Amino acid sequence: MNQDNFKQIAWIYDLHRMGRDVVTAGDASIVYQRVLRHIVDGFEADSGSLALLDHAGNNLTIVAGIDLPDGVIGKQITPGEGVLGWVVKENTPLLLNGDASSDARFQRRSERRRAAAATSAMCWPLKIEKSSIGGIAVNRSISATVS
Repeated sequence: MNQDNFKQIAWIYDLHRMGRDVVTAGDASIVYQRVLRHIVDGFEADSGSLALLDHAGNNLTIVAGIDLPDGVIGKQITPGEGVLGWVVKENTPLLLNGDASSDARFQRRSERRRAAAATSAMCWPLKIEKSSIGGIAVNRSISATVS
């Protein structure tokens, strides 16, 4: 096994272990933040967000974030609102390259987040069996380089 394969397996194992920690942790928000940090770092991204659906499936709550504006963690969004809301509502992963602010699919009803340079983003829905539980997004600024 070469070193790259070993690193990939170790990364996946660490993610699995963190997921198990959610069950035993007294404060799930700390575990959510650790898991998101691990994923953002693993994809060499600059920022990210993790949102979970409430039990009724009516709202997504942002439960963890890396390099997000103040006040975003804890904010609720409707499935279908913004990029992550669209991914969860449509149950479809998405890869974005460039500025998606003019794409009608991702319009927000609420205030705009801070102006930022065009980015690339990977977003995917989170599911347990066939039930949607939320979504995750990792973002890279346009100036970031891939190693």
